[in-house]
Amino acid sequence: MKKQEKLEYIFECIEKETDQSVTDHVNIEDILKMSSYDELYEELEQVGFFTIDIIYYAKAIEYLKEYDLSLKHSLELASEMGYTPDGLNSEILASILAGDKVLESFCSFADRLEIILSNKE
Repeated sequence: MKKQEKLEYIFECIEKETDQSVTDHVNIEDILKMSSYDELYEELEQVGFFTIDIIYYAKAIEYLKEYDLSLKHSLELASEMGYTPDGLNSEILASILAGDKVLESFCSFADRLEIILSNKE
């Protein structure tokens, strides 16, 4: 399997988990020129890949019902980011949680991406 095919397979896995496409944010040709996971991570962070905006309260409530019914995790994340309770609403909590989900999914492939990008395979 070629480098591009390996990367595309990982990106498909991430997209299945998160509905976020790596290659919608960074061109595959540019990724192929990268030499490390950190380089890809930094580029994705710069272009907003890990920033998710869930708008409309109904959609936010549904997302929170599905992924954090108790709101414990999303409130912890919001607190870590410096939010106070008076500055929160369901859209913010859902967006924070969705961004964290994308980050976790991407980071779960860190070792594999590092091997592929650094040509150690």
